[in-house]
Amino acid sequence: MTNSQVPAEGIMLQKQWSNGKSYTIACDCGGDDHNVSMWIEVEGDKEIQEVITTFYVQTTTPWYSVSRWRQIWDVLTKGYVKQESTLILSKQSAVNLASTIKTVIIELENK
Repeated sequence: MTNSQVPAEGIMLQKQWSNGKSYTIACDCGGDDHNVSMWIEVEGDKEIQEVITTFYVQTTTPWYSVSRWRQIWDVLTKGYVKQESTLILSKQSAVNLASTIKTVIIELENK
């Protein structure tokens, strides 16, 4: 099994606050437009705590199969449009990501 690294390949700490941290997760393809911003926050009191993990991604639409007018129609009638994003991680980066999430939760719970 692969052990997590410190500093972690593919995971960059961007900012930290008293109840959260934000990271950039690098796509293994090398394209900056595929990188993902991740925020991890712990909220609540000692008895009830919630971990809020938010991922900000640049998405693409399946433009080749759906016209823009169809997408506009879907937003108006359904309230959403199907979009997709792919993040390619090396095995090491995936292990580092999982370890980072686990570590941040433990750190923030203890504050």
